[in-house]
Amino acid sequence: AGMHSDGALCCEVHRRWSHAVGHIDSVKPFFEEAHIMKKTGAWLARYALEQLGIRYTFGIPGVQNTELYDELNMSESITPMLVSHEGGGAFMADGLSRLSDTVGTLVVVPAAGLTHAASGIGEAFLDGVPMLVICGGVRTDVPWKFQLHQMDLHQFMKGITKATYMIERHQDIVPKLFEAYTVATTGEPDRKSVV
Repeated sequence: AGMHSDGALCCEVHRRWSHAVGHIDSVKPFFEEAHIMKKTGAWLARYALEQLGIRYTFGIPGVQNTELYDELNMSESITPMLVSHEGGGAFMADGLSRLSDTVGTLVVVPAAGLTHAASGIGEAFLDGVPMLVICGGVRTDVPWKFQLHQMDLHQFMKGITKATYMIERHQDIVPKLFEAYTVATTGEPDRKSVV
């Protein structure tokens, strides 16, 4: 009871976002409502990318982003392009941004996936080409000190992006992706990294 249908949710978020460009905080209260918590993080990320007009993503599925790839495969407007190497995917995302009206988007796993993609991300950075980089993260709800692909992703990306974001709360997924996109496509063009 009280839940919005997916269509109503999409329309409401789009309406609020349309009026919130430059005023990111006005979107946040909508995502703090209880009904948004019924959606998975992967669904919210897919939804945000659809609303931003992303048409293609490039990358390789892995243990930290499998759910997102499952959602991307269900999208009617986004085509995930699987690549054989993250570096090639980054150059493809760069090329798409240069030659079309959409922002090239890279979806990779942390550590090895992100380091392999660094050359293409760096090329876009040097040329001021907007790119959205979405990198899965390691779990934060376990007691172990080291996990597969754990490294300081923000420090690694700091030199080749305008900014990085670490999303730790479910309700921050859509607003942070919108913010990353806005920053990447305004001012001096550049790319954003969302971890």
